[in-house]
Parts: sequence; structure tokens; C-alpha cells
Amino acid sequence: MTFIVPYLILITKNWEAEIVLHFNANNNNAVVLLKKQPQGFTIIELMIVVAIIGILFAIALPNYFQSVQESRRVDVQQFLLQQVAGLERQYSRLGQYPNSNAITADDYYSFNYALVDSDSSTFILKAIPNGSSSQGSDKCGTLSINHRGVTTPTSDDCWR
Repeated sequence: MTFIVPYLILITKNWEAEIVLHFNANNNNAVVLLKKQPQGFTIIELMIVVAIIGILFAIALPNYFQSVQESRRVDVQQFLLQQVAGLERQYSRLGQYPNSNAITADDYYSFNYALVDSDSSTFILKAIPNGSSSQGSDKCGTLSINHRGVTTPTSDDCWR
């Protein structure tokens, strides 16, 4: 007697086909047509993703800090130019610059305003990066501008 079972399907708890077998009655062999693969990621795949994220992070982080440092430098340059404009207004009204006084410091720079000569006709205004802040490692260092608008350092990267 020949018993023919064309397909044998093994069902799991959630009624999904786990294995589909094709049974050949002539030679009593079964051929696996479908075997459900286990789902999920291997540890190697996860480690590759972690390595890629680490490489991207290592490339992006220094560029981010450099951009933050440059934006703070531009902010302090704008502040220095505003102070120079105020000093020039006072010079045009009174014929001399005001006496040396402290300008309010911020978290990243301290400021120094000094009259260069005794007749109050020249000044220099400096922004000195605080060594304890992230600006302490700024490549431009101390930024200064005088009564003529001459800036130091003279590098194009430092004053824009």
C-alpha cells in the first residue's frame, strides 16, 4: 500500500509555518521546502554597527568643538567692535577716550582696555581667552584692536 502525503506542515504556537516538507512517496524521502530562520541580529552585526557609529562620532566631534570655538571667537570680535564704536563716539564728543576701566568678562574671555599714552588719544582693547575654558586652546589666542582699527593676530582665520 502506498501512502502519499504531498506536503507536511509543522505549525508553531502562533500558527505560523515553521517547516514545510515535501514527502516523496516513491523513494520515502522528504525535502525541506521552507525552514523559517531565527530572527534577530548576531553579535558581529551589532559590533559592526557600533564600530561605524564610533568612527562617525570620532570624525564629527572635533569638527563640532572647532565650530563652537570659532563661533565664540566671532562673538567676542563683534563685542570688541561694538566697544570700539562706543569709544570712538565718546572721542568725537569729548576729544579724548575715557579713562581705562574694566569691561565685563564672560565665561570664555576676559577683557582689557588700556590707554596707550597719557593724552588719551590712543587705546588698545584686548580679549584674552580664559585658560580654564574651551577657548583657552583657541589657535588665535588674545584678540586685540586699537584706535586705528588694527587687529592682532593678523591671520585671516582669526579676524573675519
